[in-house]
Amino acid sequence: MKLLASSILLAASFARAEDAAFSFFNNEEVVYTNTFDDKLCNDMATEKPSLCETQAESMEQNCAKSCHYRFPYYVGQNLKDDEVYDLSAKRWDGTTLNFDNFDGYITAIVNLPLTCKKKDEVKFIADFHKFRRILPSTVVFVVFPYEMKGYEKGDDCVDFVKEVSLGKKEIYVMKPVKINGESTHPVYKFLKKATHTKTMEEHVGTVFYISPTGTYIAKLEDKGFATFKKYTNEKLKVWEF
Repeated sequence: MKLLASSILLAASFARAEDAAFSFFNNEEVVYTNTFDDKLCNDMATEKPSLCETQAESMEQNCAKSCHYRFPYYVGQNLKDDEVYDLSAKRWDGTTLNFDNFDGYITAIVNLPLTCKKKDEVKFIADFHKFRRILPSTVVFVVFPYEMKGYEKGDDCVDFVKEVSLGKKEIYVMKPVKINGESTHPVYKFLKKATHTKTMEEHVGTVFYISPTGTYIAKLEDKGFATFKKYTNEKLKVWEF
């Protein structure tokens, strides 16, 4: 079964070799579907180890419904000793942002691919600014740009640099980081370890929510900005003082 499933997924990957856009650029909630037969997808998803983990990219393309049913895109874990507040990172302007500044705030840490080939990143940042303005002051957004695997970064980052350099205070835009591999940034090493995440899905929007007390972390993976806004508002209801 495993050999057959791997062959099917490999063939499908070659047939769908075009680049997939970063999921958060889609502003609609997504209905997950299987392009393969539901039974085949369910069998591959429930294998041990599940192909949703061992062949995540191909399964996301062809058996998303089965994988998201089996592995919900929302998980939460308890943290110990406020360890999240020991973290720090460099902002876009080179200054250091210490996470202990977020004690008492709902902190949302978001990944953003830096392709510099189109204006999606600029709209993404602008959408975050707009959403942040309508939220209470108890919410903080921290955006980490990264280079998406399989994408060749373009030469024109002017629009993105202009947008993040405006000095707006609604969100913090950090210097680009690695979110996978040996050079993974310490913040993402911590986030992945805390949520039992082996590898970040680079084409999927991921948000890590930290509670105001620094004692709980929740991870949201989805394909739409609308879902991010929905879950952020839900966290406000649960965590707001």
